[in-house]
Amino acid sequence: MAPSRSAIERRGERESSEPAPSFFMRIAKPLLLIATPIGLAVGLYEGWRLAGGLVVVMAMLMAVIGVAMTTVVLTIRRERRQEEEKKRAAGELPSDSSFK
Repeated sequence: MAPSRSAIERRGERESSEPAPSFFMRIAKPLLLIATPIGLAVGLYEGWRLAGGLVVVMAMLMAVIGVAMTTVVLTIRRERRQEEEKKRAAGELPSDSSFK
């Protein structure tokens, strides 16, 4: 016998005791912004204790990853801005709207 509704259909329904997903994001985002740099600093310190000069290579790798992430974010923002300008020129968006 088939169930009356699938899990996908029930996904939007929540019990009253479950907090909304935005509640978790309000906690998770600041936690990640604080924990990540602390974790990187501790990792570099432990790398220095374990392998000495090889921590320089580890730090350079972290820098390359940071530059790559920054490049992706800036590219996405630039492309989004270009799409908005095209829509504005075509008259699909009001000239004073700003999406971020």
